[in-house]
Amino acid sequence: MLGPVLSRTSTFHFEAVRALWSSPFNMRTAEFHLASGDPRRVDCASRSRTWFDAGLAALGVEATRSRVPYEDAEMETIFLRSPRPDARDVLVVHGGFDSTPEELYFVIGAGALERGFHVLLYEGPGQGNLLREFGMPFTPDWERPAATAIDSLGRHCDPGAIIGVGLSFGGHLLARAVSKERRYDAIVLFDYFPGMLRAFTHKMPRLLRGRITAMPAWLQLLIRLNARYDAELRWATRCGRSV
Repeated sequence: MLGPVLSRTSTFHFEAVRALWSSPFNMRTAEFHLASGDPRRVDCASRSRTWFDAGLAALGVEATRSRVPYEDAEMETIFLRSPRPDARDVLVVHGGFDSTPEELYFVIGAGALERGFHVLLYEGPGQGNLLREFGMPFTPDWERPAATAIDSLGRHCDPGAIIGVGLSFGGHLLARAVSKERRYDAIVLFDYFPGMLRAFTHKMPRLLRGRITAMPAWLQLLIRLNARYDAELRWATRCGRSV
């Protein structure tokens, strides 16, 4: 059914792709709010990836999804090839606490391709399949997954400049990675914040912020009590403990 629709006009083409991409983001939203141990998460994520890839194909974006060895697991990457024949520079992009590579295509990937960059999107520990399938939580040693991502570039291109992009909490992780991984030619800390505790306390009164250097027991108890009556807080704390 899709082929005839795409062949009619550019308007039909756009509407068909938009319809395709409504499915992966519906599945992404479903997976996002399921409990960390819910077996449906893997299926939701798989369906989301399948429909997202179909949308890229419908747009004619040359994309290669790979699983590369990482320690005792497999890291998932998406390489997006620029349509410009002289392209060599690569953006190596990762998210933070709760983003996915598919979302990063819209934030960074599409615009970078138009401007002559290749793009590698990847997920590290605490994210995506490394968390869902292999149970790997976040690591402060982000230079390890970063090195694996950069190593994988040779499968796809002969990279010129390698520019790291970390979004949100990913900016915090990238700042750590670049202190150890020397192959980055430049980095972008996009919507960077300095740490999870700072993010948690930034709305507190200024006098309290400086006094909280770790999550005190009384505050943890208060959060657990409030979570009994707040579904969003209950989900957020449960999700935070799982990564």
